[in-house]
Amino acid sequence: MTEQGLADDANLRGLLIPYAFGASGERVSPRGAARGHSYQCPECQERLVFRQGEVKVPHFAHYRAPESCRFMSEGWLHIAAKHAMFHAVSEWVEGHGPAPQLLRRCETCRQETWQPLPGKLKTVTMECRLSSGRVADLVLSNGSGPVALVEIYDTHAVDEEKEKDLCGIPWVELSATEALRDPIHWRPRMSSGLKPFRCRCASAVRMKAIDRGCALHVDGCPMRARVWRGKPYANVMDDCSACEHLIDLVHIERGEDDAEAYVLCDGFGKACADNPAALQAAGNVHVKGTG
Repeated sequence: MTEQGLADDANLRGLLIPYAFGASGERVSPRGAARGHSYQCPECQERLVFRQGEVKVPHFAHYRAPESCRFMSEGWLHIAAKHAMFHAVSEWVEGHGPAPQLLRRCETCRQETWQPLPGKLKTVTMECRLSSGRVADLVLSNGSGPVALVEIYDTHAVDEEKEKDLCGIPWVELSATEALRDPIHWRPRMSSGLKPFRCRCASAVRMKAIDRGCALHVDGCPMRARVWRGKPYANVMDDCSACEHLIDLVHIERGEDDAEAYVLCDGFGKACADNPAALQAAGNVHVKGTG
């Protein structure tokens, strides 16, 4: 199958060669390329041309069909995804692009949240041989050594044997198709060794909702959505539901005819850690985890 056929077949035209090397050796994505410039394939080092039109998605293609290039091989999707991920992480490390984000599940509230990669990462290496002899797709390092591995899944997932060869380094496995389409947002198929994750609910407070006949209110609103006789409060439906500090609305069954509602709010910020006693004094505000 031709290079164009491969890309069209996967509906990934323009992503088959995620970036090229410019005349000065810099990485250039199709979005940053222009006609008339010299580009080189990161795999086979052969000449690339930049193509763009009213219908065509901006993309790189070989000037002449190379004798050997992994972008033209049977495993092209795996190769292209690795290059796309390498380019995205490199751009971020060098200060030229956004931080890639990993989809994590909070161990406390169980909600999924995007977690940016930590700023301590300094380098990314593609196809790096580990001490076990296994070649990892991507190795993320902090300057002192590897801190995480990224494996790209196309046809072979990380199994028990392969995991042993990853030398105990934390790792995530990503779908090759998803990684190629969006190398910034990582949705792990599998992972191991990652530190437990807690979202902003870790600094939240639980505020009891009070039924005042016509509406549910929470007293002590940190945003002072409403004020009555100098005391701030909020309407749960009108104010809390649209507030950026709302994490969750919690309904707790105490018995057959006994239930309580709470608003989980992170609007207090650092105050709940610095002075929990002051928050408790509000009467209906409870620091998360205190009962």
